[in-house]
Amino acid sequence: MKSLLIPLVFFLFIFTNQSAYSQPTDSDIPTYSGNALTADTSSSFIIAGDLQLQSPILEFWRENNRAAVGAICGKIALLHPGFLFVLGDLTFDGASEKLWRTFDAYAKPIRDSNIRTYPLLGNHEYFTNKRKMFYQYSSRFSHINEQLWYLIKWHDVAIIALNSNFSKLTKKERRLQDEWYGQVLRLLDRDKSVASIIVACHHPPYTNSTVVSDDQTVQEHFVLPFKQSPKSVLFITGHCHSYEHFVIDGKNFIVSGGGGPRQELEESGDSLKQDHYNPSKEDSLTLYKKHSMNCIRPHHFCKVSRVNGKLILDMEQVSEDLKTWTIGETVTLR
Repeated sequence: MKSLLIPLVFFLFIFTNQSAYSQPTDSDIPTYSGNALTADTSSSFIIAGDLQLQSPILEFWRENNRAAVGAICGKIALLHPGFLFVLGDLTFDGASEKLWRTFDAYAKPIRDSNIRTYPLLGNHEYFTNKRKMFYQYSSRFSHINEQLWYLIKWHDVAIIALNSNFSKLTKKERRLQDEWYGQVLRLLDRDKSVASIIVACHHPPYTNSTVVSDDQTVQEHFVLPFKQSPKSVLFITGHCHSYEHFVIDGKNFIVSGGGGPRQELEESGDSLKQDHYNPSKEDSLTLYKKHSMNCIRPHHFCKVSRVNGKLILDMEQVSEDLKTWTIGETVTLR
């Protein structure tokens, strides 16, 4: 009976979200492009991860994160950053028009504030139908010109957005991305107008999550070139629905899946993955309140700012009642 239950639940989910699919017209799809000049003149931008909502059918045992995603989007709109960078998994099933419209509703405060949004592709975008997903995705974010990977320049900072869904890419696409990534890093390292490089993808090369694991392919394809770049200061990912901060070979690795149904972290015995995040005593009591063995951390996002020549990352976290925002950690990247 159990063997029949999982396929049945999966079929019900797909039927509910896909059977009524109709391709919307361009006028039906909100634009997230925002004001192109804002990103060039602003003093900060925001990075958020895993804004997809918990699926009541396939993830009925997980935390309901709807209110948290609403709080995150509302706070981002109030801060009015130069732009928003999303680390993938914007919606639970990237092929579902219904779920994308739900995302549109939650992201409306951001869109109404003319905040330009740059996404990258997570595993949930590829969940069912790749063709339908890419239509929904590229129609909303037309300013990235249907690129599977791309480069953003903000003041003297370069942000490289990569696609870590290797199993969904063709052999040619994987090769082209590797070649492009290596070439861009070399050019940026020689570019006198660029002082710092941030690299982002969805899957974390290192994590202490009890749900997802270190991604060895990301380590091989993306981390090695990142470490070799003299200007690289941050490698940031989502996928693990928590916050983690590792310092490896003098480089900052941050996991920030702060929107998703939260995952527990376990203490690592691997010295490579010693977490540098150090919550205050008050936060620690809250974080461990429901989990005596493993750690649950707050919903959050990261703000990157230029302050007196420094490049600063603040992890901005929200309380359990979603009413109070505090800075959980400040990292000087440069």
